[in-house]
Amino acid sequence: NTGWLGEENECTWSSATCNDQNLLTILLLESNNLIGQIPSEFSLLSNLEDIIFFDNKMSGPLPDISNLKGLKKFDVEKNSFVGPAFSSLSELLLLESYLLSDNELTGSIPEDIGKLTELKNFWIIDNKISG
Repeated sequence: NTGWLGEENECTWSSATCNDQNLLTILLLESNNLIGQIPSEFSLLSNLEDIIFFDNKMSGPLPDISNLKGLKKFDVEKNSFVGPAFSSLSELLLLESYLLSDNELTGSIPEDIGKLTELKNFWIIDNKISG
């Protein structure tokens, strides 16, 4: 879709949910046959709580999500993402679900993952992850 992260207000997107201040909180793009990368500008959407790109044809590296302090769910399962899986993960203290299965992601499970006391779902199978 053209216009993403441009002039148009994200709250007009059919797959978006916004809060009372008209700020994007949920982005649900499950099974949309999306291709390409997640734009790095997603880190600017600091009110996001849920990002769901489950079951698409997306690729490239995961974006830096360390700025999304209110993030609760990050689901990129069943795509073709590559590269590090755990950049700045320990900063997301409200994270409940981190779902990465069925990609080509790499890295080791960070030692400080225990800081994520809200984490209930951590799915990383079918990647190149160790630890």
